[in-house]
Amino acid sequence: MTYYYYGTSGDDDLNYTGSDTLVAYGYGGNDFIWGNNYNDTIYGGDDNDTLKGFDGNDKLYGESGNDELYGESGNDTLDGGTGNDTMYGGTGNDTYYVDTMSDIVTEYANEGTDTVVSSVSTNIEWLPANVENLTLTGTAYYGDGNSLNNIIKGTDSANELYGYGGNDKLYGYGGNDILDGDTGNDTLDGGTGNDTMYGRTGNDTYIVDSTSDTITENSGEGTDTVQSSVSFTLGDNLENLTLTGSSAINGTGNGLNNTINGNSGNNTLNGQGGNDTLDGKGGTDTLIGSTGNDTYIVDTTTDTITENSGEGTDTVKSSVDYTLGDNLENLTLTGSAIDGFGNNLNNTITGNSGTNCLEGRGGDDTLNGGDGDDILYGGSGINTLYGGSGDDLLDATNGYSTLNGGSGSDIFFLSTISYGHIEDFEDGVDFIQGLDFNSVDIYQFNSNNTIITDTTRSVAYAMLANVNASTITAADFI
Repeated sequence: MTYYYYGTSGDDDLNYTGSDTLVAYGYGGNDFIWGNNYNDTIYGGDDNDTLKGFDGNDKLYGESGNDELYGESGNDTLDGGTGNDTMYGGTGNDTYYVDTMSDIVTEYANEGTDTVVSSVSTNIEWLPANVENLTLTGTAYYGDGNSLNNIIKGTDSANELYGYGGNDKLYGYGGNDILDGDTGNDTLDGGTGNDTMYGRTGNDTYIVDSTSDTITENSGEGTDTVQSSVSFTLGDNLENLTLTGSSAINGTGNGLNNTINGNSGNNTLNGQGGNDTLDGKGGTDTLIGSTGNDTYIVDTTTDTITENSGEGTDTVKSSVDYTLGDNLENLTLTGSAIDGFGNNLNNTITGNSGTNCLEGRGGDDTLNGGDGDDILYGGSGINTLYGGSGDDLLDATNGYSTLNGGSGSDIFFLSTISYGHIEDFEDGVDFIQGLDFNSVDIYQFNSNNTIITDTTRSVAYAMLANVNASTITAADFI
């Protein structure tokens, strides 16, 4: 039920204690109207009124005159109207409507997350202590935060928004805005228009939607990120870039160690100098690391990587089958059962938890199978093969290889034209393939190692570390 109260043109005094929701109109005079513990709506009317909501989510409207509004507990709305008003929200998440520079808002610590909605501007710090958020309306153009984590929202006109302390979020919306986060880890979003943004100290995030947006960061002011829906080149002292939307746009880094992420479109990402991480995300992307030790994230076989000679030691992290192109050194497989292949450089190739086929090809390579039942082939060169967990096959039929099968029942594939140093052969668990037991000589080389040679002992095929020669039988060969 709702109880309606209608005042007079004189001074009214109502302290409502009923059990119904109160809707009260003070009309004229200096009125005192107190609500109850429900969601009350109170209009002061003319003159200087005192309105108090008590418990519940109350709406207090002072209307004309110099009014005092007390929300007390609950998520209250306090609107003093015209005049120089004083508003106390109390506990709860309160909203204050301000229309004159002389309005006073009072909040105490730990009384909720509160918002001022202001139609006036000031060139001094507007948000009082313990008030978190500010929304500008009408012709208001200037808004200042405080030391808290503020959310400050501008209008569709040109605004100047300053966060000051705290981790602030500034939204310019329309117009050519100036946004200044000051200290803290701030988010600055100018909205439409050609905006100017200053993050200052802290790890700041900039939202860009126009090539005419400008960002200023000084050296040593944190690790900052630009989220752009247009092609963008990182300016000085900006570290990271993420392309948003789905358009085929491009991202370019600077001389710092950048992380550049594409969107779902076909992007070209260029790291420039520094040790950069480039991730095209969806689409068919072109990744250019330039100088530095760069990391490329690949998620489709149509992604392309460009590296020139002498531009650092680079790593590809791929969730699809991948072959290292020219001037790329290292490959790490992510995802599931996929395969990875090297080139003529000294590669490090690392598998994932699935069943992988890893091939080093030319160069002195290091292959790590990881989990799963993997096949490792070093190729030519001096190679090191680690099977990891699972039942792995380690192929040393070309070049010189150091082999470590890891846990599981592993197969070491040897040949008469190569040499394999097996670090962890376990009799009765692991096997040797590629050599005929009856065509080799197996003998104790020293107290710790067994050697496999031709029958004349003139050509060594393999060394088995920490293995007694007497334990090796035809059953170990397959």
